[in-house]
Amino acid sequence: MSRLKKYSGVTLIELIIVLAIMSIIIGIAIPSYDAYKERNEKLKDENLALMAVNAMVAHRINQRLEEELESDDWKTILAANNLWPADQQNLTSDYYTEIVLSGPINGVCTVTLEGEEPFVISRE
Repeated sequence: MSRLKKYSGVTLIELIIVLAIMSIIIGIAIPSYDAYKERNEKLKDENLALMAVNAMVAHRINQRLEEELESDDWKTILAANNLWPADQQNLTSDYYTEIVLSGPINGVCTVTLEGEEPFVISRE
């Protein structure tokens, strides 16, 4: 009777199966992660717009501003009152091309994020 040798390793087919499973998992995970990052960047900019319009309304109420101010004027006023980050006077975004602050127009302050899908938020 011959004895069979015991091998204590993995076979080629086992290695190929593991690599195939890992490739499938990576193929699903990477696009999902990229979509998550893009959605997160978009939400970050939209939250900044929400904070900006709330700060504009608060400042307008405190100062009883009635005249319309340009985007840069608003940024300067809000930065002076620590309501807008002074280092972000010219904002850059991966998702939006421009952030425009305007108001009060008919008593409404507006922040517009210009991009492929514009985002507009307004408050009285």
